[in-house]
Amino acid sequence: MFSGLIARMYVHTVPQGSKSLVNRSGLDEKHLYRETDRMNIWSTADPASRAARQNERGTGWPMDQTAVQVIAPTRITSPLVFAFPHSGRQYSEHFLQQSRLDPLTLRSSEDAYVDQLFPAHAVPGASFVQALFPRAWLDANRHPEALDPGMFMQALGANANRQQSPQVLAGLGVIPKVVAQGKDIYAGKLRRGEINWRLSVAHTPYHQAVADALLRARNRFGVSVLIDCHSMPAICAAQTPMGPIDVVIGNRHGQSCDGMVSKALGKLLQGEGLRTASNVPYAGGYSVLRHADPDQGAHAIQIELCRSLYMDEKSIQKHEGFARTQSQMITIMQKLDHALRENLVVEPSLLAR
Repeated sequence: MFSGLIARMYVHTVPQGSKSLVNRSGLDEKHLYRETDRMNIWSTADPASRAARQNERGTGWPMDQTAVQVIAPTRITSPLVFAFPHSGRQYSEHFLQQSRLDPLTLRSSEDAYVDQLFPAHAVPGASFVQALFPRAWLDANRHPEALDPGMFMQALGANANRQQSPQVLAGLGVIPKVVAQGKDIYAGKLRRGEINWRLSVAHTPYHQAVADALLRARNRFGVSVLIDCHSMPAICAAQTPMGPIDVVIGNRHGQSCDGMVSKALGKLLQGEGLRTASNVPYAGGYSVLRHADPDQGAHAIQIELCRSLYMDEKSIQKHEGFARTQSQMITIMQKLDHALRENLVVEPSLLAR
């Protein structure tokens, strides 16, 4: 049995409508969660003690810095929850020193500015969960056991090879080995303690925040709809079986949400003049898989926007298309919210309460 590390919730919640959305720092001691067995990458035979594991931990995320931001309404009027696992851009000084890459190259893994394309003010009754830590440091859209044993100085234990997916083999596990174009992030191997440290301060609180927001929506409306927001390189958008596209909708090939959600989102995107594809090349990642349970009213869908719509991929700067793309997304958010409340909410009369 795992020794029971406590995972502190490095989460800051901002009420919808707040005049300030500044990412304030600090730990809320009321939000303490014990890691579950599925978050444990250590084997039961691992002789290392809890104290030894804590001593091995990294310092890649400052103890006083918020890792996850939640923007939530004081009164929910929408079943929507928007999540941004890959748009974090707070690079700690320790991580920058730890990496062999320059900051701009590290940012090539970001779904840069996607959180700004889906602003909270567009749907004031919805919830928004954003990872503030960078994807190159920890990928919140990966299984917590999706690890490359070759990245670490010490052996990882019996469970280390359970999640050897193509992404892990390509260096894109929960603790990434490479960024875009296969460039190695680190010059050497990491200490094993980095794993539980990064999971406990980032991965665990991020997914707990998403789960909490979804549960809050279901408790009110009987359903919740997770929109997992991402962006894709232009080269990927250009080389699909359907030809060049602007947006990919991923619903795990119809398994992660009611068909109404996918159809409504697709029609809204196309109504804005955007070329869409379903599930190819992105069918939905770990977040969608983890939080979807349509039979229980938990719907989840992934959206991938082509980066060339709104930014220059080399400089990672917004270009003139950003305002247009943001306007399109705001329109889609609002119309999707209306469609869900009309057609999916178990008891629409709840909206008037």
